[in-house]
Amino acid sequence: SLPALPAKFGFVIDTGPQRFLARASADIRLECASNGSLIFRCDGQDTGFETNLEQFAEDVSQIVSWFSQNQTAEKRRMKHLADTLPQKWLGTKVSTSIETLGFDHFETGQMMAAAYGQIHASELYQLSKSIDKDAEIMVLPNRALLKLKGTFTQTKGFITTALDTRLRIAACPGKPACASATVDTRKLADDIAAAGILNPSETLHISGCAKGCASALPSDICVTGNDANYDVIEKGCAWQTASVTSLSRSAVLSWLATH
Repeated sequence: SLPALPAKFGFVIDTGPQRFLARASADIRLECASNGSLIFRCDGQDTGFETNLEQFAEDVSQIVSWFSQNQTAEKRRMKHLADTLPQKWLGTKVSTSIETLGFDHFETGQMMAAAYGQIHASELYQLSKSIDKDAEIMVLPNRALLKLKGTFTQTKGFITTALDTRLRIAACPGKPACASATVDTRKLADDIAAAGILNPSETLHISGCAKGCASALPSDICVTGNDANYDVIEKGCAWQTASVTSLSRSAVLSWLATH
């Protein structure tokens, strides 16, 4: 009975005592409040409203119907409408979150991450051939795989250490994979990681356009493609006003090196 929704519109269910999917892309989040009750939280807002198993379906229907009535060609995700949400859907604080599942969260097994969420099919195939048939593999929300027991014998193409700078970079497919992108986002991300110019405490989002598909949350630095050049947003999202505009690739690297 739900209305037609944009292809990337999504739901997150993250109802443990600590939230693990706070940075995962979603539009409607089912989480726990600080008192343990269930809440719905619309993406782009820090608070939500309480629900329960009896009211659950009706609440989903109301939120999605409201979104369907208010979306536009330019505003196709909940985060773009966050400032206009009904006040009755706000006010209840969520439980604490673990921003990113890292290599240090697992006492046994081995975690491997795919840089920017992309891996060559040949490398994934070689990995699959090297895994024992009875091995248990989990897919993690931060574009990573976890082998619950033992280690992977084939790791080519994957990130295997927490020190890899690419773990702190979110990058969309970019040009030429996406028709909306005007820049090669993955090439810029690799150049930044190789140059070692990203502050260890900073997060970076590189977006091929102002839609910000790779990250719905603010990053310390956000670089967006703009007619084959780059704009820079500090402490913000791809669709927000840039503080520096029309930079070349080399100028972006220079800017990052001095900030």
